[in-house]
Amino acid sequence: MKEIIYNYDNLTREEIDEIVIRAKALMINSDNEILLGYCNKTWNFPGGHLEDGETVVQCLIREVKEETGIDIDDANIQPFAKITHFNKNYRNLGKNR
Repeated sequence: MKEIIYNYDNLTREEIDEIVIRAKALMINSDNEILLGYCNKTWNFPGGHLEDGETVVQCLIREVKEETGIDIDDANIQPFAKITHFNKNYRNLGKNR
């Protein structure tokens, strides 16, 4: 699995106040069309935040169902990338995230 890290402020893990985990799905149909959603003036893959006690796979299954109405099962999930963002003073809230 490819791992990408964005850390422009050179934060250490000890400086992080809050961790948010999201799962996103790249969904391609039999016509090689990619499913995207449009929200807040931007296009996104379906997905969302992990809830307490959930695994990343459980989160992805739940979020895809909530956002698209499509049922997927874990046999069809193939993780291919992990992206980590270190954000200093995230949204000017005083927290490193």
